[in-house]
Amino acid sequence: MGSGLARPLVAIALFEFGNCATTLLILRATGLLHHGGRSLVSATSLAIVLYAANNLLGAIVALGGGRWIDRLLHRGVGGDHRVAWILGRVERRDRRLDR
Repeated sequence: MGSGLARPLVAIALFEFGNCATTLLILRATGLLHHGGRSLVSATSLAIVLYAANNLLGAIVALGGGRWIDRLLHRGVGGDHRVAWILGRVERRDRRLDR
């Protein structure tokens, strides 16, 4: 793929692989929960609710952690943005010099 599509397609493939892992996790949890008189529908529903609760808890922890680290470091987004811009300019300059 000489047109420069390889990198974006690899990123998309990795993202979809992550989605596949989520599906397999829910299916496995459904299999484990489907016993003792619990129907397949209720086992599937419980697996999805547990997965959603796990994601919600992760989002809450990430939000709290982000606020905590922002207070701890006392810096804004602007400084990080400037550093990323400078690194991008240096990388582009290095590419031009390699030609």
